[in-house]
Amino acid sequence: MNIAVVAHRPGTRTPTGIDRYARELVRAFADRTSHAVEVVSTAERDIADWLPPGVRLRHLRGPRKLVHLGWSLLGRPRIDGQIGDAEIVHVTAPTFPVPTSQPVVYTVHDLLPRTHPEWFGRVHRWGFDRALADARDRAAAVIADSATTARLAVEIAGIEERRITVVPLGVAPQFLEPVDATDIDRIAAAHGVSPQSYVVCVGQVNDRKNLGVVVDALARLGDARPHLVVAGPDGAGAGRVRARVDELGLGSCVRFAGFVPDRELPALLAGARALLHPSLGEGFGLPPLEAMAVGTPVIVADRAALPDALGTAALIAPADDADAWAEALSLLADRDTAAVRANDGMAHARAFTWSRTADGTLAVYERALGGRA
Repeated sequence: MNIAVVAHRPGTRTPTGIDRYARELVRAFADRTSHAVEVVSTAERDIADWLPPGVRLRHLRGPRKLVHLGWSLLGRPRIDGQIGDAEIVHVTAPTFPVPTSQPVVYTVHDLLPRTHPEWFGRVHRWGFDRALADARDRAAAVIADSATTARLAVEIAGIEERRITVVPLGVAPQFLEPVDATDIDRIAAAHGVSPQSYVVCVGQVNDRKNLGVVVDALARLGDARPHLVVAGPDGAGAGRVRARVDELGLGSCVRFAGFVPDRELPALLAGARALLHPSLGEGFGLPPLEAMAVGTPVIVADRAALPDALGTAALIAPADDADAWAEALSLLADRDTAAVRANDGMAHARAFTWSRTADGTLAVYERALGGRA
């Protein structure tokens, strides 16, 4: 079939989980020669240099903000003139409604702008609400990353349960291949740590990611504490995390690494004693799954979709209990316990591939097209 994938920021140099979802899905589709794929986006400055051979990027005419405004208020301009022979349109994140006369599929990753509006700006919430309404009223099908997100889409957004299909995310190939020890040494040294001397948090430093509980847990461990590498750019609330680090006298053991590109992330994860993911809200939980894939034990918060996506392979701690996080870290200091968790995590993570995600997504397209594909 001919597929048009609408991506919000295909050219961004700092892709989030939602951006990576669009990229990995397109790559998986491109591996299937029986399907034609093109990516559609509003105008942006950066160049999408990740596109597979044969996949074309079509930018819509007009300033990005004005196009989004027209989509939200007027349902115009339709993207039909830019999608060639596409039979189906897949909106990979509900940032704004996307008008088209073709059958449309929306992926809803989470309901956080509704459940935690304080974490998002006014324009983000406004666009999300209108996209969610479009998914409810017009979409031929809706995809959710997890059963938790699917349930919330019914309860909060009013989307009919029968139109929602859960299609879990995948683990990219670079996390499924053995990581060379020299790469681990090199990446660790670049961040001022040595392998197995540190734990890592991946994601933007903001209020939602809840890094304060990890900082407090490290303070409770005294001389037994590992270093902490925070791999993510600063967001709203980063100043409070940094102030807490200083207040507790932990400046010498916390490294704020900023955004870490995909090519370096497997080695950073593989060299860590554990990945910590204390997030207060997730629609799936990709960084913990990627850490599991390279053989790194994982501790996650007991919130949203994290237990749903990671199952019993992860240690789970209350999101607001620093003592519990310190205890979980202490458990992983035992080599036998850490090895069991690492093996369980690898077995769990390797069941999630982007090829499997693509298969599930294509099945949704076929049902949306009524068997015409």
